[in-house]
Amino acid sequence: MTHKRIRPFNTKVTYPEQNLDNDLAQAVVAGNTVYLRGQIGQDLDTRESVGIGDVEAQAEKAMANIKMLLEECGSELGDITKITIYLVDIRYREPVYRVMGKWLKGVHYVSTGLVVFAVAATLSGGICGKYAGGLLAARIGVIRSIVFFEVLTAIGIMLVFYAPGNISFFLLPLVGVFLQGSSSITYGTVSNLVHTKQQSRGFSIIYTITSSASFVGPAIFGLIIDLLGFKVMMMIMATLVLVTLPLCYLLKSALVKIQSSIN
Repeated sequence: MTHKRIRPFNTKVTYPEQNLDNDLAQAVVAGNTVYLRGQIGQDLDTRESVGIGDVEAQAEKAMANIKMLLEECGSELGDITKITIYLVDIRYREPVYRVMGKWLKGVHYVSTGLVVFAVAATLSGGICGKYAGGLLAARIGVIRSIVFFEVLTAIGIMLVFYAPGNISFFLLPLVGVFLQGSSSITYGTVSNLVHTKQQSRGFSIIYTITSSASFVGPAIFGLIIDLLGFKVMMMIMATLVLVTLPLCYLLKSALVKIQSSIN
């Protein structure tokens, strides 16, 4: 082998409960580049979990592992160029990043953070939300349905933040239902608000606006988190959702006028 393998192991030993037989390593030195295996709050010598229930303790251990492995490779923390962080709860972002900031002060690395469970849970709920939105609008009307979903979205966002971690996991799919429930209804109003000959233009405009917002929104909310913290960002998001309620009145007036002209 041309590359240097640091702390090689086999998955039969590390994961005896699984039917695996993979030869891996905690780190590989290839020329002037060091590749590290993803690290968690685990002792690499005993394979025991560290800091169960304490995200800061887990982050501390993960960073200690990274430092140790880099030194075994002949490198150091100051050589790090990119780190990807996987979180199961967005609320863990601040404590984890604080720990990383302490260990990597002055390094100026590239960082990407992903909330894996939250994204999957919210999207799964969103799939159901679009269908539920159409059913509800057919029963109680467009405006009432939008108000219903937006109010529940705002409440759900705040509950996810204040609820204990285990409970917030179960709330995320519901938030996805509420978030996507109103969007499908909103798209449907285009056919009622725009003349048949101009509906293609109407749909293109609304999709362009929503797509642009989907692109710009994460950047803006990410900046708010960096400047003001996650709690403030969640409160702003919930407030923005409620701001749509007065807009529903304008939408209702427009739909009433169109319906009157048809009759």
